[in-house]
Amino acid sequence: MPMASARAHLREVLHWSAQVEVVRSQALVAGLGMGAPVALGVASGHLGLGMAAAVGSMVVSGVSMTPDAVAQARGLLSALAATAVAAVAMTLLAGHGPFTSMLIVALAGLAALAGGYSYGAAVAGTRFVLFLVLMHGLTGGRPSWHSVGVVMAGALWTAALGMLVGVRARARRPLPASTGARAEAKPSMAAKWRRWRGTLSGLAGWHYSLRLVLCLAVAETLQGLWPAHHLHWIALTVVILLERRPRPLPVKTTQRALGTALGVVAAGLLMALALPEWALVVGVTLLAATRPLLKARNYLAYSVVMTPLMVLIMDAGAPPAAGLLEDRLVATVMAALLVV
Repeated sequence: MPMASARAHLREVLHWSAQVEVVRSQALVAGLGMGAPVALGVASGHLGLGMAAAVGSMVVSGVSMTPDAVAQARGLLSALAATAVAAVAMTLLAGHGPFTSMLIVALAGLAALAGGYSYGAAVAGTRFVLFLVLMHGLTGGRPSWHSVGVVMAGALWTAALGMLVGVRARARRPLPASTGARAEAKPSMAAKWRRWRGTLSGLAGWHYSLRLVLCLAVAETLQGLWPAHHLHWIALTVVILLERRPRPLPVKTTQRALGTALGVVAAGLLMALALPEWALVVGVTLLAATRPLLKARNYLAYSVVMTPLMVLIMDAGAPPAAGLLEDRLVATVMAALLVV
């Protein structure tokens, strides 16, 4: 990369945007949505269950508040549906050895392909794939219906909280419109269907799905070859990094890869302190609450915060196994290389 291009790329990576208006109520929903289940888990002596519920909450808390309550409800229902379908699919696919990994990769490819139908389908498909891969890594490929129920309880709690806070926020002042919702409202279903069928007649319509399947297949193969290491982080990072429109070196990929690496180091320092369980409640709540602001301002900062949050949830507050954080740092680099 030429020096001038490298400097321009670095400026974009570090750029702090102030153009997108952030609804403070969104931070309340994200923080309380994830923090309350963890607090309940600590109080009841079942921290693992509280963390599992926080996983469902994390997926749903990303739904934006909109000026229209109906639009927000649609977004929440879409997130709940994607989460529920992924959780059920993961549970049904579990316990079949290498075939489980193959079926997960195939399902992810189909969801990515269907996402080309519309913006809403792309968002739902990405949530489905992300949660499918997350559940696969979180449960070691052996989820139970009980764990699915706990995860969905966390998702439902956050959806209800989001609607209640949204009603209060709209009563106080108008909320900023969602650009995604405006884009989705323009074409008719027939027009979207024709456009989607047209893209499938050439390689362009299959490009994202093929890249995702290839990257996930490599990630699952590596995890199968070295099961003692925690390489499921490769698949999770691939899903987050991979963009629908390929570019030589997307800014978001650099931000996410660098932010995840820094976040892994921060998570290692945080977990080395052996914090008490109630400190974990505070940590999860604060990290989750900053997500909406940082995601709108700078994706590098968002990734630095998101990684310790993911580590805390996936390890259920337990001390990390030997080499776990090192494995995730290596897995992050490998995932970035795969995507690029």
